[in-house]
Amino acid sequence: MSASRVLVLGIGNILLSDEGVGVHVINRFQKSFAIPDSVELIDGGTMGLDLMPYFEGRSHVIVVDAICSDGEKPGTIRRFSGSEVMTMLGERISPHQIGLSDLLACTAVDTQLPENIVLLGIVPESLDTSLELTPTIQAKVDDLVGLVQGELESAGVSLEPKQA
Repeated sequence: MSASRVLVLGIGNILLSDEGVGVHVINRFQKSFAIPDSVELIDGGTMGLDLMPYFEGRSHVIVVDAICSDGEKPGTIRRFSGSEVMTMLGERISPHQIGLSDLLACTAVDTQLPENIVLLGIVPESLDTSLELTPTIQAKVDDLVGLVQGELESAGVSLEPKQA
């Protein structure tokens, strides 16, 4: 385990179209910025409880995931922080919320859930079998990358864009 104090975690199943948006955002972020030693990016896929050790010793955790939100149109981005994250997971906001909610609950009991935890979620358009994001969600990936950048800057992390 590295000494990184900030964890950025992309969650999702890339085999189910928009369900994999968190992983796509992490990949784009990594291609866009030089990642400082104080930050660790993890493609969490559908690992669930296997991600628990990655939470240890973190001051900040930023999770990017697809969320289920009744009545909101696909592409809607929502930000949840602190206790809102666990509350919203209890309301089944993520298509694979059992893994993520169990992970956060076990982390809160076994270690200490970071006080600064943020979930950046986007309402998916399709969960059909496909390796591609729908155009609606693909058009929002850069917005999510920008939100991750903003969260990191709020945590005191300086980022340098990679040269094209």
